[in-house]
Amino acid sequence: MKNIILLCLVTLLCVSGCSTRSPEAALEEFYNYNEPGNESLDPLILAGKKAVPLVIEKVKDKNMPRRRLAIEFLGNGSYEQSLPVLKQIMTDDSEEAHFRATALIAVFQIDEELGRRFAQENKDKADDLGEAARDILESKEYLRSRRTYFDALIGRHD
Repeated sequence: MKNIILLCLVTLLCVSGCSTRSPEAALEEFYNYNEPGNESLDPLILAGKKAVPLVIEKVKDKNMPRRRLAIEFLGNGSYEQSLPVLKQIMTDDSEEAHFRATALIAVFQIDEELGRRFAQENKDKADDLGEAARDILESKEYLRSRRTYFDALIGRHD
Protein backbone atom coordinates (compact mmCIF):
# COMPACT_ATOMS: atom_id res chain seq x y z
CA MET A 1 0.00 0.00 0.00
CA LYS A 2 2.86 2.38 0.85
CA ASN A 3 4.38 1.79 -2.59
CA ILE A 4 1.12 2.69 -4.32
CA ILE A 5 0.79 5.90 -2.32
CA LEU A 6 4.42 6.80 -3.02
CA LEU A 7 3.97 6.13 -6.74
CA CYS A 8 0.84 8.31 -6.78
CA LEU A 9 2.66 11.16 -5.02
CA VAL A 10 5.65 10.98 -7.37
CA THR A 11 3.33 10.89 -10.37
CA LEU A 12 1.36 13.86 -9.08
CA LEU A 13 4.52 15.86 -8.51
CA CYS A 14 5.87 15.03 -11.95
CA VAL A 15 2.60 15.85 -13.67
CA SER A 16 2.82 19.22 -11.92
CA GLY A 17 6.05 19.90 -13.75
CA CYS A 18 8.91 18.62 -11.61
CA SER A 19 10.67 16.93 -14.52
CA THR A 20 14.35 17.78 -14.46
CA ARG A 21 14.86 16.80 -18.09
CA SER A 22 15.63 19.79 -20.27
CA PRO A 23 13.52 20.26 -23.40
CA GLU A 24 16.65 19.78 -25.53
CA ALA A 25 17.54 16.51 -23.79
CA ALA A 26 13.96 15.27 -24.15
CA LEU A 27 13.94 16.12 -27.86
CA GLU A 28 17.28 14.34 -28.38
CA GLU A 29 15.94 11.26 -26.56
CA PHE A 30 12.77 11.43 -28.67
CA TYR A 31 14.87 11.46 -31.86
CA ASN A 32 16.65 8.28 -30.72
CA TYR A 33 13.74 6.48 -29.05
CA ASN A 34 12.81 3.25 -30.80
CA GLU A 35 9.56 2.20 -29.17
CA PRO A 36 6.62 1.19 -31.36
CA GLY A 37 3.51 3.28 -31.86
CA ASN A 38 2.68 6.19 -29.64
CA GLU A 39 5.17 4.98 -27.01
CA SER A 40 7.66 6.93 -29.13
CA LEU A 41 6.09 10.08 -27.67
CA ASP A 42 7.20 9.18 -24.14
CA PRO A 43 10.35 11.36 -23.89
CA LEU A 44 8.33 14.42 -24.91
CA ILE A 45 5.34 13.51 -22.74
CA LEU A 46 7.63 13.09 -19.74
CA ALA A 47 9.22 16.49 -20.42
CA GLY A 48 5.71 17.95 -20.57
CA LYS A 49 4.84 21.52 -21.38
CA LYS A 50 8.47 22.64 -21.01
CA ALA A 51 9.20 20.88 -24.31
CA VAL A 52 6.31 22.44 -26.22
CA PRO A 53 7.96 25.69 -27.40
CA LEU A 54 10.97 23.77 -28.71
CA VAL A 55 8.77 21.20 -30.47
CA ILE A 56 6.65 23.96 -32.01
CA GLU A 57 9.79 25.58 -33.38
CA LYS A 58 11.23 22.30 -34.68
CA VAL A 59 8.07 21.08 -36.48
CA LYS A 60 8.27 24.13 -38.73
CA ASP A 61 11.28 22.41 -40.34
CA LYS A 62 10.02 19.98 -42.99
CA ASN A 63 13.19 17.91 -42.46
CA MET A 64 12.74 17.44 -38.73
CA PRO A 65 13.41 13.83 -37.70
CA ARG A 66 10.25 12.07 -36.55
CA ARG A 67 8.22 15.15 -37.41
CA ARG A 68 4.89 13.32 -37.71
CA LEU A 69 5.28 11.98 -34.16
CA ALA A 70 6.22 15.44 -32.87
CA ILE A 71 3.00 16.77 -34.41
CA GLU A 72 1.13 13.92 -32.69
CA PHE A 73 2.70 14.95 -29.38
CA LEU A 74 1.27 18.46 -29.72
CA GLY A 75 -2.24 17.10 -30.29
CA ASN A 76 -1.91 14.37 -27.68
CA GLY A 77 -1.17 17.00 -25.04
CA SER A 78 -3.82 19.45 -26.31
CA TYR A 79 -1.26 22.25 -26.39
CA GLU A 80 -3.30 25.22 -27.61
CA GLN A 81 -0.21 27.33 -28.27
CA SER A 82 0.66 24.91 -31.10
CA LEU A 83 -2.52 25.68 -33.08
CA PRO A 84 -0.92 28.33 -35.35
CA VAL A 85 1.87 26.02 -36.52
CA LEU A 86 -0.49 23.05 -36.84
CA LYS A 87 -2.91 25.11 -38.96
CA GLN A 88 0.03 26.24 -41.11
CA ILE A 89 1.13 22.64 -41.73
CA MET A 90 -2.43 21.49 -42.37
CA THR A 91 -3.22 24.20 -44.91
CA ASP A 92 0.14 24.24 -46.74
CA ASP A 93 -0.33 22.47 -50.08
CA SER A 94 3.43 21.94 -50.35
CA GLU A 95 3.32 19.71 -47.23
CA GLU A 96 3.09 15.95 -47.68
CA ALA A 97 -0.45 14.68 -47.12
CA HIS A 98 0.47 12.51 -44.13
CA PHE A 99 1.87 15.55 -42.27
CA ARG A 100 -1.24 17.55 -43.13
CA ALA A 101 -3.45 14.69 -41.92
CA THR A 102 -1.55 14.35 -38.66
CA ALA A 103 -1.79 18.13 -38.13
CA LEU A 104 -5.55 18.00 -38.76
CA ILE A 105 -5.98 15.27 -36.16
CA ALA A 106 -3.84 17.27 -33.71
CA VAL A 107 -5.98 20.36 -34.30
CA PHE A 108 -9.09 18.26 -33.66
CA GLN A 109 -7.62 16.91 -30.42
CA ILE A 110 -6.96 20.47 -29.24
CA ASP A 111 -10.12 22.17 -30.53
CA GLU A 112 -12.85 19.82 -31.76
CA GLU A 113 -14.96 22.56 -33.34
CA LEU A 114 -12.04 23.94 -35.34
CA GLY A 115 -10.95 20.43 -36.28
CA ARG A 116 -14.43 19.58 -37.56
CA ARG A 117 -14.53 22.78 -39.60
CA PHE A 118 -11.21 21.94 -41.27
CA ALA A 119 -12.34 18.33 -41.71
CA GLN A 120 -15.46 19.48 -43.53
CA GLU A 121 -13.29 21.51 -45.90
CA ASN A 122 -11.02 18.54 -46.67
CA LYS A 123 -13.33 15.51 -46.60
CA ASP A 124 -13.38 15.09 -50.39
CA LYS A 125 -9.61 14.84 -50.81
CA ALA A 126 -8.40 11.46 -52.05
CA ASP A 127 -5.32 11.34 -49.83
CA ASP A 128 -4.34 10.94 -46.16
CA LEU A 129 -5.74 14.38 -45.35
CA GLY A 130 -9.13 13.45 -46.80
CA GLU A 131 -9.12 10.16 -44.92
CA ALA A 132 -8.32 11.91 -41.62
CA ALA A 133 -11.06 14.46 -42.33
CA ARG A 134 -13.62 11.71 -42.93
CA ASP A 135 -12.51 9.90 -39.75
CA ILE A 136 -13.09 13.10 -37.77
CA LEU A 137 -16.53 13.62 -39.29
CA GLU A 138 -17.40 9.98 -38.56
CA SER A 139 -16.14 10.36 -34.95
CA LYS A 140 -13.77 7.39 -35.16
CA GLU A 141 -12.87 6.09 -31.72
CA TYR A 142 -9.08 6.18 -32.23
CA LEU A 143 -9.25 9.99 -32.32
CA ARG A 144 -10.08 10.06 -28.61
CA SER A 145 -7.10 7.91 -27.64
CA ARG A 146 -4.36 9.70 -25.71
CA ARG A 147 -1.08 8.59 -24.23
CA THR A 148 -1.00 9.89 -20.68
CA TYR A 149 1.88 10.98 -18.50
CA PHE A 150 1.26 7.91 -16.35
CA ASP A 151 1.38 5.62 -19.44
CA ALA A 152 4.75 7.12 -20.34
CA LEU A 153 6.03 7.06 -16.79
CA ILE A 154 5.40 3.34 -16.28
CA GLY A 155 6.17 2.41 -19.89
CA ARG A 156 2.71 1.03 -20.54
CA HIS A 157 2.50 -0.72 -23.91
CA ASP A 158 -0.57 -0.45 -26.14
